[in-house]
Order: sequence, then structure tokens, then C-alpha cells
Amino acid sequence: MGPGGQVRFHAACGHLVAAPAERAGRDVRCPHCERVARVPDDDVPYASPVPAAGCGGGSVPGPVPGSGGGVEPFALTAVHVAALPAGRGPSSHAGASAGAPGGWEDGAAVDRAHAVERGTSMEPAATGRRVLVSGASRGLGRAVAQAFAANGDRVAVHFGSRAEDARATLDSLAGTGHVLTGGDLADPAGAAAVVDAAAEALGGIDVLVNNAAVNVRHPLPDTPYEEWVAVWQQHVAVNLLATANLSHLAARRMIDRGRGGRIVNVGSRGAFRGEPDHPAYGATKAAVHALGQSLAVSLAPYGIGVASVAPGFFATERVSPRLDGPEGARIRAQSPFNRVAAPEEIAAAVLWLASPAAEWASGTILDLNGASHLRS
Repeated sequence: MGPGGQVRFHAACGHLVAAPAERAGRDVRCPHCERVARVPDDDVPYASPVPAAGCGGGSVPGPVPGSGGGVEPFALTAVHVAALPAGRGPSSHAGASAGAPGGWEDGAAVDRAHAVERGTSMEPAATGRRVLVSGASRGLGRAVAQAFAANGDRVAVHFGSRAEDARATLDSLAGTGHVLTGGDLADPAGAAAVVDAAAEALGGIDVLVNNAAVNVRHPLPDTPYEEWVAVWQQHVAVNLLATANLSHLAARRMIDRGRGGRIVNVGSRGAFRGEPDHPAYGATKAAVHALGQSLAVSLAPYGIGVASVAPGFFATERVSPRLDGPEGARIRAQSPFNRVAAPEEIAAAVLWLASPAAEWASGTILDLNGASHLRS
């Protein structure tokens, strides 16, 4: 018998769960996957599951034949809490079972305990990972892909329309096993196809870097309304919604695999400083920061860390005419270092935020602007 008069056993779904002892002999539904099993009379944590009548190993949406009037749902509770990694505390979620020790409310904590018992880890590896980098045909995306490849990871290089540039990125990567995946991220179906292709080619996704973005100049005083509307729709579709969609698609795979993962979003200093000539860019990057923090809280129980970087000005092919032109000196003077960043400096921070060592940085928005804009 477990703590608090509970019976611990493997449900039909394979999750190690606990139920109140008074439910012995009754059918219960696992809220983590909706499958059904009958609670045994005593602890059988390593025994085969006892399937409910009519279960068939699948999801049962209604009463189970022969179960005496239906399936009683219950909240999963902490099992072998002492085996959980340090810092995996109980949840305060409103959905937690009032009678559950420590208030664990879903399968995530139990999955962690189960992983420990199997001798596996919920923590991401430090190298050899499967990494999807969106917008990696050139610029910062290329530098990020190169950083992960140099770390021993395998990279899916995403591109929208610059296939030739993406091929150059792929050819520049250290190691083997890297792939190209093209697609229009502004289209939700296109985003899904990109993730599916990357996961199939790499065998899964452990790290997602949301780098793809558009940045079109559109100062309000000079922009006609029709153009204004179109530019905003484009920025929202690519900078925000594509980031949200890729995050969902990759995170679901990480959750199902049960080994954790990392998502790193590329935001912007402009989210804090303001972008008078690029207001949609600043606004959507601020939304990306907020999205990352919401997902950091949501996905932490599954071992998935989510963080963002907020770079200032950095040198890429796209902005080289500005840096080489009359405004170059003014741009460099934004930082007291009197220079702009190299893409490799931003990529190094992204690589660290995706590492196992950065778990406690989940939810952060890391400023990378050479002291050109300070906030507290």
C-alpha cells in the first residue's frame, strides 16, 4: 500500500499511477491519456496492467461495459517522489486532486518518476540532438545551425524561398546527418509539413529554434492603409503565429517521447525599445517573448525548457548596406562598445539556452545588445 492509503500500479497505458485504496476493483481512467484500467487490491508497480472490461487497450469515451455504471476519473498522484530530480516540486494547479499527496495533477510528474525507474532520463542530452532551426538559409539562422552542428548535433535547416542559400548553409555544417526542409511557415499546413519532414529525417526533434521572421519597413506616417494592413498581417503570420505553431508541433513530439527538450525563440531588443519604422516587427517580437514565457510555465513539467534571446543590431547580409553606408557609424554608436554583434555571438547564447545546463533559465528573455538598451 502506498502513502496515504493509495494503490500504485501500471495502468493499461503504461503510466505508473496511484489511486485511493477505496477504488480497488473499480475502473479508473488515466487523465493523461484517457485509457482505462482496473485498480488492483494492492501495490503492483511492476505487474502487468489489469485492463477494464471492454477497454481493448484504447481510449474509452464513456461507461465501460461491465464496470458497474461507468469509469471513474481520478487525478494522477506522485509516485516515488524521492526519485524525482531536485527541484521537481508539487503542482499548485487548480486541477490537482485534493487528496493527492503534494497535489500532483497530471501525468508529467509520474512520467518523470517512471523514467527514473526505467533508467532513462527526462533531461535533454548535451550533444547528438535533433535540432530544427527555422529560417536558417543565411544570417543568424545559418550561424545557429553551424553552432549546433559544431556541438555534435544534427540539424534540419529550414528555408522559405532561398533554397540555394539553404544548401550553402547545409554544406557549411560540421559533421553528418543534417537535412534541408523547405516550407511556408505562414501557412499552418506548411508549418506542420516542415516539422513532419524534419522529424522524419532526423528521427525526432529535441530542440526547436524559432528564428524565421520578416521585417519590412512601414512607418505609419508614410504607409498607406492597405499596405499597412498587409504588412501587419504578414508580420503576425510569420513572426508570431508560425512561432506558436512550430512550438506546438515540436513540443507535442517532445511530450510524447517523454525525454524533455528545448525551445529557443529569437526575439528582439525592439520589443522593449520600440521600432518606429518597423512597429509590426517590434510588436510581434514582444508577443514572441510573452509566448515563450507562457510556454515555459506550461511545458516545464514535461522537462521542456523555453527561453528567448533579444538581440540588438547584429551584422548580416541583409543589413550590410546600412552598416557600410552613412548610418553605419550611428548604428555602431548605439553600443558603448562602438560595434554591432556578430551572428556567432547570438548563436552561442542560443546554443547555451538549449543546453541541459540552462534549464533554470527557462522563461528568461536574454538581452544581447552590447549595453545599447538597458532595462531592469
